[in-house]
Amino acid sequence: MNHRSLTLYPAALCLLVLFHCSCNSAHNETGKAPGSKPNPYDDAPPVISRAKVTGTTMLSNVVEIGLFDGAGRVTCLVIDKADSNHLVAGAATGGLWSTHDRGRTWAPIDDHLPTLSIRSITQNPLQTNTYYACTNTTMVTAAGSGIARPDIYKSSDGGQTFQLLPATAGTFNNVTRVVCSPLDVNTVYALSNKFLGGRGLYRSQNGGQSFTLVMPVANGEVNDLEVLPDGRVLVSVDDEVFRSPNGNSGTFTPSVSGLNGTNTFTYIDMAFSPSQPNRVYAITTGGNSGVGLFKSIDGGQNWTFQQSLVSGEFTRTLGVKPNNPDFYLAGSVGLYLTQNGGSTFNFYGAGGVDWWSVNFDPHNPDKLFLTFDQGIVEIGLNPFNPNANTAYKRRDSLLNCAQIYHGDYFVTGDRVIIGMQDMSTSVAYPGGEHGIGAGGDGAWCFFHKQDTTVAYASSQNGNIKRKTNVNIPFGQSGWTNPVSILNQLDADANGSVDEGAGFIHPFMMNNADGQQLYFPTYKRLWRSTNGGTNWQPISQYYNITSTLDLNIECNHKANPIVYWTIKDSLIVMVNAKTAAAGSEFRIKMPGKMRWLRRDPGNDSIVYVT
Repeated sequence: MNHRSLTLYPAALCLLVLFHCSCNSAHNETGKAPGSKPNPYDDAPPVISRAKVTGTTMLSNVVEIGLFDGAGRVTCLVIDKADSNHLVAGAATGGLWSTHDRGRTWAPIDDHLPTLSIRSITQNPLQTNTYYACTNTTMVTAAGSGIARPDIYKSSDGGQTFQLLPATAGTFNNVTRVVCSPLDVNTVYALSNKFLGGRGLYRSQNGGQSFTLVMPVANGEVNDLEVLPDGRVLVSVDDEVFRSPNGNSGTFTPSVSGLNGTNTFTYIDMAFSPSQPNRVYAITTGGNSGVGLFKSIDGGQNWTFQQSLVSGEFTRTLGVKPNNPDFYLAGSVGLYLTQNGGSTFNFYGAGGVDWWSVNFDPHNPDKLFLTFDQGIVEIGLNPFNPNANTAYKRRDSLLNCAQIYHGDYFVTGDRVIIGMQDMSTSVAYPGGEHGIGAGGDGAWCFFHKQDTTVAYASSQNGNIKRKTNVNIPFGQSGWTNPVSILNQLDADANGSVDEGAGFIHPFMMNNADGQQLYFPTYKRLWRSTNGGTNWQPISQYYNITSTLDLNIECNHKANPIVYWTIKDSLIVMVNAKTAAAGSEFRIKMPGKMRWLRRDPGNDSIVYVT
């Protein structure tokens, strides 16, 4: 078991909202007697206060109860050029990790960085004890402006510890790639889409003490960066690749053909062949080709289209075998392999989805590590096994970095149910866990507090299901498959919410009555009082288009208050189990809201961000 002390940091501006709520009176929420017809969207007179949150050590002696099967989204990895048993990995929501036994066991490097969202890691090839990592996040400050979260960190002790580069504090953010120069020990490049000095490619020639914009980008998003062994620099921007002989300002020119701004791509990822650096491959997203493959044999000056892999997917990564320029892997939602320079491709699943990085062992080109949404795998290529599902070995034991979207606790407090990105929904408890069979990306989920055999879970786009015998693992006697409870939410029976739902969509279960469910679609709030067997709309129509504008809470009483957000309004429905449709009231807020939490000791206080 791991025991850790947790530090809480402010994620955004927090507002304290106080309003009068007479839950058990003979009057409705507008103060008018029942029978009168109030305007439910009259602005209520709440008190809105800004709450200052500071980082404070709040919890100690925290016991980890999972997950033990699968790690979570790992976005980047570096194999130490001095020791291939030493790896440093970065997770989308889990921070920096290291292993000294080639991935058999992992340990966190630092759980107390301002953000644990890691996007890119690079090792200095001329000084192998030096690493850089970037965090790719944006912070909204208490002043309401989009001030950058410190974004680039440096290690000078072989990846044991990382420190913020002062030059990036308060200015750098949304850095998607950092790469060290192969020619100069002090030169490092960084791609940024939101640096306060402008988006584009930045370069430091003093080990990160200062950065200079060497390639400004006025329009579009900078995507990827490659630095060739002779110092040439390639940068991709939307559907175009720019080249420089040395990375100096004013020397970047667009490619002549192929990837030269005449397409409609939205992203390009690149990789060069270490054995033939003029051989560069690119994988694209968008346009008519879906995920398309391009090839250059002149260092990125001219590109030729090879083929489309699949439509409806998106670009992630490329990796070329160090001793074979014709052998490379392309990562998207799926993983694809070519052994003939891209003339033909085979699907190379390797047991997962959403592939983020391809990393060949610098000491053995027949070994590689792949990172994806479920963790890390290692594959041996000699002898080559065309069936990746039997060729790979998991290398993410104790690397606990799952992207948990939502969770709930069991009545006894000894287990939780959690919905995770690309890892479905699982029940975790001391010593193990098991999936519940809900499929897809696990989203919002709850344990029924009165019937402890029942749970509710949703996956992509609000696909909500009810699971019985939830504490029985798959394959054991009594296992049952979860059943959809969309019902009236999906009147046309096409498997989706008729009124619209987001990718990870919220819903609420009342802890005081596990039969009560509340589901805010993009149009209105729906209620079920029988565990999802039947649903009724209970609010007036509103109109939103993004789950980022939507959240929901209730006060977990027999006839609860339900609170939910739409854009810049907090909506409140009192006595929601029995309330008449359209009887909610709205509180206008200073801006759009993201998170909503009620005060468990006072029904008239909620916190929003």
